[in-house]
Formats: sequence, structure tokens, C-alpha cells
Amino acid sequence: MQTYFLDGCRQFNQGTIDETKLATLASSKGFANVIDAFRVVGQADTPQRFFIDERRAHRGIRITDEFGALTGQGCAGPAS
Repeated sequence: MQTYFLDGCRQFNQGTIDETKLATLASSKGFANVIDAFRVVGQADTPQRFFIDERRAHRGIRITDEFGALTGQGCAGPAS
């Protein structure tokens, strides 16, 4: 896993890069691993899939019905 953003935070704390450079790193690298890590709890994947990663094919993610179950709402909207 690449740690460009964390390395940038360390460099900022050491005074080797300025706030502008840190902001640039945050916007380009700060969330690069969030989607991949979201389904991991501890060291294992969660049994439920709340989204399908379609970033390569469709430049986004697709929310599953399991996500709606978290809030008591299905993909069709609130339960009546």
C-alpha cells in the first residue's frame, strides 16, 4: 500500500513541505485507499458487501441492498 499522503503529513510536521503542498497531496492521495479499506474490519473482510467497486469500469461504486439494511431502508426508499 502506498503511503504518499502519510509521508506528506510527516514531511509537513518536519517542516520540509508547506501547507499548500500538503493540501495538494490530501486532495490527490488522501483518500486513495478508503474504498479498499472500508470493508475490512480488523484483518478480515466483512461478510456483508455494502457496495460493489466499479471504479475501473464505471468510475464509481454501486450501493447494494445491504447498505439500505443499515438504516432500515432498501434501495427503493423508506419502508412504509
